[in-house]
Amino acid sequence: MANAVKGLEQVFDVARMLNSVITDTNEPININNKQIWGEYLHVFSNEDWDNMLTALEEMQDMEPGAFRSHDSANIRQARLNLDMSKPRSLDKRETKRHAWAAIMTMRETYNRCAGIDLPNAAGQAPKPTNNYSQLFTQ
Repeated sequence: MANAVKGLEQVFDVARMLNSVITDTNEPININNKQIWGEYLHVFSNEDWDNMLTALEEMQDMEPGAFRSHDSANIRQARLNLDMSKPRSLDKRETKRHAWAAIMTMRETYNRCAGIDLPNAAGQAPKPTNNYSQLFTQ
């Protein structure tokens, strides 16, 4: 049986990591990002995915306004792939795009629920501030 609490923690972890990719690079998330694939998508087991998808499904029941139609479709498709019951169902060549869509859904719905406005686009990181006037007085 899936553990939605653990899944929610994983969803939040993934969402925060994806947000940090945007703010750290000041660029959109690259689908070939080695950190995302190496530390997350190639590591998640079927149990991890079941936990995360269950958490997303429960979030959707409790907070439907945070989910767009494409988010619901991404969750359904990931669940269908997971239910094929193959080892590492969402880490196969034919299902990787669904795993990617699912983590993007995690980020977007997390951001909507948390009130975070951080589009997946270039130029989202805060601009550096200049403290010249504080360093040098006339």
